Amino acid sequence: MPLFRRAVHALLVVAALAGALAAPAGGQERVVVADVGPGVTGRLLQQVLARPHRLYPPAPDTLLLADSTPARLPVVVLDRTTIVEGVVRGDVIVVGGDLHVHPGARIEGRAIAIGGGVYPSTLAIVTQGSTSHRDHTFRVTRTDGGWSLAYQPLEWSPKPFSLPGLYGLRIPSYDRTNGLSLPVAPVFVLDSGRIELEPGVTWRTNLGKIDPSLAVRVQAGRRTRFDVSAARGTWSNERWIHSDLINSLQAIGLGTDSRNWFRADRAEGRAYRLLEWTSTRMEPFVGARLERGWSVGPFTPPEHTPWSLFGRDDEDGMVRPNPPIDPGSIASALLGTDLQWAAGPVTISGEALVESGRLAAGDRRFTQGTVNGKLAFLAFRNHRFELETHLVLTAGDTAPRQRFAWIGGSGTVPTLDLLEQGGDQLVFVESRYSIPIDRFQLPLVGPPTVTLRHILGGAAVHRFPTLTQNLGLRLGVGFIRGDVMFDPVSGEVKGGVGLSFAR
Repeated sequence: MPLFRRAVHALLVVAALAGALAAPAGGQERVVVADVGPGVTGRLLQQVLARPHRLYPPAPDTLLLADSTPARLPVVVLDRTTIVEGVVRGDVIVVGGDLHVHPGARIEGRAIAIGGGVYPSTLAIVTQGSTSHRDHTFRVTRTDGGWSLAYQPLEWSPKPFSLPGLYGLRIPSYDRTNGLSLPVAPVFVLDSGRIELEPGVTWRTNLGKIDPSLAVRVQAGRRTRFDVSAARGTWSNERWIHSDLINSLQAIGLGTDSRNWFRADRAEGRAYRLLEWTSTRMEPFVGARLERGWSVGPFTPPEHTPWSLFGRDDEDGMVRPNPPIDPGSIASALLGTDLQWAAGPVTISGEALVESGRLAAGDRRFTQGTVNGKLAFLAFRNHRFELETHLVLTAGDTAPRQRFAWIGGSGTVPTLDLLEQGGDQLVFVESRYSIPIDRFQLPLVGPPTVTLRHILGGAAVHRFPTLTQNLGLRLGVGFIRGDVMFDPVSGEVKGGVGLSFAR
């Protein structure tokens, strides 16, 4: 009997603990998603609200999360503008309001706004990314003992004519080939927003060219859209290395342009279909492309050299020549998709493109696949693991040189020279394990972060490349970071300082 009583007592304790874990945190009110609506947000809310969470119900004032949350719980806010200034150990989901992440804040999860926007800071940390769902919200209704959420699309009355940016002037960019690129593009909206026309011109100061462009977007339903574009432009296959902003800053300051360029007239059409599940979002597409390309400078000696603070006359800087391409026309069929997947603390995102093309000159046929991917999850305590990859694989004939991809230098394999290796086969894999040093909370920028890095990369023509390995350490403080990388085969060591939001 004593053994039986102990067993019954243990079962009662386990049941009580399970009930406590299943109950809302702190005896808070219950929230039910009565209408999940289309898409992933309603199902996401169902998942989060079914588990322990911290709820902030509707209120007329702004919610300020200034302190560190004591437990690793997601935060759900209903119908309130929210400001995060402290540390939240989980997702922050705002329904019916905006989410502002101030400098020094840290969200160890996702920052999601439904019916509003997420406004992050480069001096804050959101470990699993930010997402804004502005086209719909959830109507919040009081019920007995809680709240009910129902999907509600937001009405949008687009202007028939607008000038995005600064009176139509879009964000400029800067590099060693184009110099300053100044794009101007108004937007015309037809059929209640279903059709957008975006004619534009881009002035490229170093080339002395004005390039025309036209983009047409047709939203044939919530899940189906068509994009058609035609443009004369300066193109690069290295945009995956650094964003336009980072590449421009490096070109202006250091004379370092981590892209190779070619000129082309390009017309392209794509048809997209959005697919959504509880934790997965995909948007596959099919399309076609017609392109006529030619080589572009800097040539040797250069006719014009864009200004830079350093490296203006350096052969590895602003006067570095672009590799020549195979002139002529390429007709291609396109197939691809993007992907976003999340399950708790694990996220996967990526995009893939397969191009099956024919270069008219020499009747060369090739099929090339390009994949960008990222895996991220929280590891031990607040440590974070990230794996990024960029793959270019080609079958058939050797791809034309305007489809070559290049690797080497800052942003890829640091111990290689800048874009030292190139070809129609490229492999790049980088893994990072980041450890915030929480005991040193610095004003405005938060704790410094130590990151262990491992890189494999290489490129070659029509064969699998020989891979170069780098091991290293990164120290990040706010938006500044320093790196030291080591090649265990050659023994070469490279160090550098850069911006923490660069690769």
